[in-house]
Amino acid sequence: MSAIQKIVARKGKDCNLYGKCYYAKHINYTTKNGSIVKMKSGWEVKVAKYLDDNNISWEYEKQTFPIIYTYEGQTKDGTYTPDFFLTNEIWEIKGYWRKDAQIKYETFKLQYPDIKIRLFREKELKELGIKLWK
Repeated sequence: MSAIQKIVARKGKDCNLYGKCYYAKHINYTTKNGSIVKMKSGWEVKVAKYLDDNNISWEYEKQTFPIIYTYEGQTKDGTYTPDFFLTNEIWEIKGYWRKDAQIKYETFKLQYPDIKIRLFREKELKELGIKLWK
């Protein structure tokens, strides 16, 4: 591995993406006040519209939390960025849920027990009346 590749391959707090979310795909959502928010999934867009339609104040991915978690036998110094920050709780929206994301979510709940976070999968979103499929 070259010196440049080693710099690019930094991990944990040494990585230039530490605490930031890198995601190539995004969907622009225009909020009820006209601002544009870049979201990562169609389900997140539908949740944002639901929140706006019900006059529920929200912010998208406004804070990233440092966490230490174990995945595939390795302890990792990483971060967790929840989806929606409401007044008194956080909403995490999950369709496809990779194993590492599940571990990071559970670790966040353990390391930040005073923060109320709710997980919304397909069943919970449908119970809110959010249509996920056309």
